[in-house]
Amino acid sequence: MSVTILFVDNDATAMEALAVSFHHELECSLVTSYAEALALIKSRDDFPVLVSELDLNGEDGIEFLVKVREAAPQIVCLVHTHKTGFEDVVAAMNVAQASRFIPKPCPPEEMARYVARAVRRYAADRDACKVMTKSTLGWCKTLVDILTIIHPEAANRSKRIRSLALATGKALGIKCRADFEMAVTLSQLGCVALPAGVVRKMDTGKKFTPEEMSVFNSHPHIGAKLLARIEQMAPVAEIIGRQLERVGDDVPLESRILKAALDLDRIQQRGADTKSILKRMRDKEGVYDPQVVEAMQQITESVDSPPDSKPSKAEPQPVLKVEEPDTEEPDTDTGLEYAREVAVAELEQGMIMAADMVNNDGTALLLRGQGLTAVSLARIQEFHDVLGVVEPILVVRQDKSEHLA
Repeated sequence: MSVTILFVDNDATAMEALAVSFHHELECSLVTSYAEALALIKSRDDFPVLVSELDLNGEDGIEFLVKVREAAPQIVCLVHTHKTGFEDVVAAMNVAQASRFIPKPCPPEEMARYVARAVRRYAADRDACKVMTKSTLGWCKTLVDILTIIHPEAANRSKRIRSLALATGKALGIKCRADFEMAVTLSQLGCVALPAGVVRKMDTGKKFTPEEMSVFNSHPHIGAKLLARIEQMAPVAEIIGRQLERVGDDVPLESRILKAALDLDRIQQRGADTKSILKRMRDKEGVYDPQVVEAMQQITESVDSPPDSKPSKAEPQPVLKVEEPDTEEPDTDTGLEYAREVAVAELEQGMIMAADMVNNDGTALLLRGQGLTAVSLARIQEFHDVLGVVEPILVVRQDKSEHLA
């Protein structure tokens, strides 16, 4: 498969020689200004290697490379320049984090070797990132399983806001969708340390006492502290830790989206209309990000039916599959199936609750829309007598058993 190497220079000689050396294995694209190159990099994500001059049109090449690193950290940067002073080398390698400093002129065959190594490094880094992402998703699933067992209401809250929050993030062009997706999924993780009564009150929309509000407002800090221990989750921890903060320039956009989505959901649980809630949120200056509220308004107005409409227990309605994180091969199946009643012994991993699973005291063990994971299934089947699970249980069969909620 052909890859494109981006050259930032006003001399096409090296690029043309490289293209000849590699024949059809790669393409070369030349831009003659830093501003044009940066705009191109921000609009595309398929440049594995950047080859740049340090002094182009009298502009600072180090500053340009720093901006490239911020916009696209995955690109392998090579410096190909006539500036060969010691300070230039140090700045390129340490400040701009270039992978190699190549003085001009450079023989075509040597340049071809440098670029080939850079392409291989890019591919290796990408593969390592995929492995790390898979591992991180595994941690997420485990954490969500734990939260679901302790406080199913909290796990269900993050699930309710998922579609709107992710759609808002996409509309506003957040930089790392994977981090934001994990932040939404784990936004209520800190609730594991909260009393059950406080968590249940939030889910039902009941008003808190000042003491209960103080307890509940501690959960973002708790969740962030738990995740901060995992190095790769540091960006996710920051988003979660700041989800209750009022709008501000230093508050991450992802946190602002979370705050709006969670507050919208909280007021919806009291029976308020989504349109009127968003209107009041828009009028609260300094509390919510106007662009976030505006995006949510446009998204909700484009939806034909509300996502939180509940089927009647008397007349089972079609139930949608639980939404899963984006994958390389999206599921094209509509996932519409009818609920059915089963006993505890008939439960299987991958089934979705079509109604709350409760015990004899009326306490929810799993909420409507939540799926049976391996952990929750083992808990229910092993301890159903002790838990006092009320049968029959209303479920929907889901083909895929792996999901985050």
